[in-house]
Amino acid sequence: MNLQNFEQLEKSVHSLIDKYRELRFRYYQLQQENNELKEKAKLVEKHNGELNLQEIEKLRAENSALKAERSELKERLKKLIAELEEIDIT
Repeated sequence: MNLQNFEQLEKSVHSLIDKYRELRFRYYQLQQENNELKEKAKLVEKHNGELNLQEIEKLRAENSALKAERSELKERLKKLIAELEEIDIT
């Protein structure tokens, strides 16, 4: 492997690592948002003394959207990890 190939490989690896970090950060943000929505749903039910169906449905819709985005990010992370593992540095 010559120096030019090594430098190109190094750039690719750093780029993939940066993407991985961004996706991982967003994944954890979505997990946090999901947990916050669950807490909101509990509070809505607790403080109203009855089920506020509109609010709960709204929170469920938000939660579903977050879960879908989180699943997509998880798949992208898996692909990124696979790409990193495929890089041959020999």
